[in-house]
Amino acid sequence: MDLNCQFNPEYTFMSKSFNTELLKSELELDHEDIMELLQDFRKFIEEAMLKQKAAVAVEDMAASRSLVHSIKGSSGNLRITGVYTISRQMQEDIDLGKSDTLKNSFEKLNQAVQEFLVEFSQL
Repeated sequence: MDLNCQFNPEYTFMSKSFNTELLKSELELDHEDIMELLQDFRKFIEEAMLKQKAAVAVEDMAASRSLVHSIKGSSGNLRITGVYTISRQMQEDIDLGKSDTLKNSFEKLNQAVQEFLVEFSQL
């Protein structure tokens, strides 16, 4: 899919992960700006998840916490609820020192990210 195409400003996309109309309303931006933000998030999340996977593999709690904090903030700002909710819980678990849940939490986060990426690709 060519992400540089012209988007219909009247088009609203609602999914489990995000709602472009809600973003337009809450952030007071037009559709083109929302799409640019979502494209930037897609690039960010793909890179962040690669780094998160590496941090989880070696149980680097500090690196994992830093990454998941960034993921949580970015997804929260864009109201990407699935990614936000899981990253918030993952950060809480890390803050409590629950290293035994790190891999499972990462898998859940990865699943939410994949759902976002699939839904985003359908725009």
